[in-house]
Amino acid sequence: MLQANYNALLNFTPLSVFFSFPFFLYELKVFSYFSAPAPSHVQTILGTKCIDRGRHAHKKQWFIPRGESESCQSLSTFDDPKVMTEQISPNQIVFTFWIPGPKEPFDQGPVTNKIIITINARFPYWHGLDGLTRTVENATLEMEVKLGYRDLHEAPTDWKLLAESVETRKLDCTIDEEQKKAQNHYKCNLVPFFELGSCHYDYYLVNLRIPVHEHKITNTGIGKLQDIWVVAISQTGGFTEVWLSLKTVMFFLLLPCLIWFWRRILMLDRGPNLLERTLFSLGIALTVLNSPIEWMTLWINMPFMLLLSDIRQGVFYAILLSFWLIFVGEHMIDQMDRNRISTYTKHLAAVGFGCIMLFVFEMCERLYFVFLCYMIFKVFKTISLKKTVLPHMSSSRRKYYQ
Repeated sequence: MLQANYNALLNFTPLSVFFSFPFFLYELKVFSYFSAPAPSHVQTILGTKCIDRGRHAHKKQWFIPRGESESCQSLSTFDDPKVMTEQISPNQIVFTFWIPGPKEPFDQGPVTNKIIITINARFPYWHGLDGLTRTVENATLEMEVKLGYRDLHEAPTDWKLLAESVETRKLDCTIDEEQKKAQNHYKCNLVPFFELGSCHYDYYLVNLRIPVHEHKITNTGIGKLQDIWVVAISQTGGFTEVWLSLKTVMFFLLLPCLIWFWRRILMLDRGPNLLERTLFSLGIALTVLNSPIEWMTLWINMPFMLLLSDIRQGVFYAILLSFWLIFVGEHMIDQMDRNRISTYTKHLAAVGFGCIMLFVFEMCERLYFVFLCYMIFKVFKTISLKKTVLPHMSSSRRKYYQ
């Protein structure tokens, strides 16, 4: 009976097109791979060392590394005699980065889609005045970071705050024994800095401070810092346009086929079986995954796009794995246990548990989950405090909180 139903369905030519459609899409993707522009662009930007000459650190001031602005009085090197004569301390130094760099082609803005920033710090091998070697191996780098933005049509000094934070990173630097000389440098791995899931603005400005506090033991063991480079990896605008166009075509081609397939199932003289419902669910997940909502980032700032993309991919892979479990099971188990979702409870529970754990890991990695837990904790703490003082309130106020 089951074989007869499938034969009846396969007799329809449109259904054959539906099942052969993924192969057409695969060939289209291969063609786009060879014809599309380079998917990513790498920029290496040297940080400009600006001097904060205020009596106290002007952490609200923007230090701009280029242009007509006079906000940045720069140092070419820390060996400049000006550092000693003017007694410039490490807490007065602000490393500034303008993204994109001055020599890079302008390919920034909403069409860039996303950008990943890493840090490449250069530490020379040296001895302190006390004769002891200052090592940066396994040291911890603490940074005060401020990220700003502006658009192309705005004034060169009109930078707006996007985010600010105090970040801590572990340095992974080594040097060979034969290279331990004053003119050589440590070999340091790239340090992850930050990631923007939606590049809605044309320009970004990073002001980075590395404060040194002896009493807090802050940045006292990182050695002698010479320069900081940032490596910006961005998705090119040309590739983004091809990629979104391909997603749009796939979405509007797959959606009618999915609707037609389900209508044909409902026209049969029986209800849809478990395998057909699972296949339809997989089609819905694939359609949602291919929905080109990234076009909205051209007009709306959507910083949560990375999280949303991860959720869509996670749902698709969970349903895909569930489909294959049910597909294999429906062709292997006895007729009496077939076509019942309860037969696969343990298998689907394992898939669901794994997906939830990966989602929790993803949330923790992006700190959203930790922040949410902290806010929930504050809510329950506030409720607990109000319950404590409730008996001492007036009757009208007690009724309001109850």
